[in-house]
Amino acid sequence: MLVNDISTQKYFFWFSIFLIVLFTFLEPASTSEVTFWQRLFIWTLQISILVPSLIVFHILLQLIPVFDRLNDWFKILLSGLMGCLFFMPFSLSIDYVMGLDDWSQVQNLAQAKDIIFEEIGGVFPPALLTWAAMNAPRILQLNFSNTELNAKVEK
Repeated sequence: MLVNDISTQKYFFWFSIFLIVLFTFLEPASTSEVTFWQRLFIWTLQISILVPSLIVFHILLQLIPVFDRLNDWFKILLSGLMGCLFFMPFSLSIDYVMGLDDWSQVQNLAQAKDIIFEEIGGVFPPALLTWAAMNAPRILQLNFSNTELNAKVEK
């Protein structure tokens, strides 16, 4: 990745920090009823589990020869889907512990399906779009270190 010659680890770390701050301040509907510090904790916990999960699944999938022959965007989609599936129990658990979902009337798995499907709808689309955005500079082979603006700033 040629994003200002930043290491991949630093890139994903700082992107994750950005996401934590962004979601904390945006107050998405799922966390709008809790305090700032609770939102910060929730988003830090969720992103600290989700982003490494996405990365690990992408690395693991690269061990499969067929995966490396796929289109880069399809690779991101596939690793994103697997990472999201892995993350779902954590996401549901965090929401349960923090009191974000009403589980009071749920007594079996069939009754939990509405909460589970709502969680899937709330996690998968934004997580997959974010995963694609995080990887777009690498896939598009963007090099931010050699722009004219940087050259003018250095003078």
